Amino acid sequence: MCCRYMKRGILILALMVTPYVQAKSPQSDNSWNVTVAPYLWMSGMKGKTTTRGIDSDVDVSFSDVLDTLDVGVLGHIEAKKGNWAFDGDLIYMKLGEETDFGPFNLFNIDVELEITIAELFAAYRFSPSWEALLGARYTKLEGEIDISTPGLMLPANLEFVGEQDWTDPFVGLRYSNQINNDWSFRGRADVGGFGVNSDLVWSAST
Repeated sequence: MCCRYMKRGILILALMVTPYVQAKSPQSDNSWNVTVAPYLWMSGMKGKTTTRGIDSDVDVSFSDVLDTLDVGVLGHIEAKKGNWAFDGDLIYMKLGEETDFGPFNLFNIDVELEITIAELFAAYRFSPSWEALLGARYTKLEGEIDISTPGLMLPANLEFVGEQDWTDPFVGLRYSNQINNDWSFRGRADVGGFGVNSDLVWSAST
C-alpha cells in the first residue's frame, strides 16, 4: 500500500467535469467571490512506490476505478479577491471488489479500499491567464481484505487491515481562459513531496 515511505514518483492525471455553483458579490477587485463546485473525476494513476524497502508498481486506470467504485464524494471551494484565491478540495472514494477462488470456489475474498485526498492552497494571479500555486495535500489510504470459506462445514475467516496517511507540500501553475459566456477552460499542474513525506509527486488536471 502506498505510504509515507514512498521513494519514487507517482503521476496522477485527472479530467474534471465541474458544474459550478457561485455565490458572489458584484464584480470588484475588493469583493470576495466564492465558488462551490461538486465535480466528476475521471482519473488514472501510474508509477512506482517503495514501502519499507519493498518496491511495487501502481497502475490504476479510470475503468478500474469505475468498475469498483462504491461511494464517491468530490467537491471544490474557492474564495477569490483581486489577484489572490484560496482553494480547498476534497476527494473521497470507497472501492470494493468481491470474488470466489480456489477449488470449487471454496474461498471468498472481499477487498475494500478507501481513498481520501484533501488539499488547501493559495493562488496568486501574475498575468491575465496564469496563477502560481502553493499548498499542501493530505492523502489517506485504508485497506481491508477479508478471506472466508463459506462453503466448508466449519467456515473460517481471516481479516487483514491496513492504514497509512501522509501530507506533502506542492507548488504549481494554473491556467484559465474564458471561452465565452457559458464555457471556460482551466488547467493545472503541480509538483510536490520534496522529501517531506513523498520524494516526488506529480499532478495534472483539466
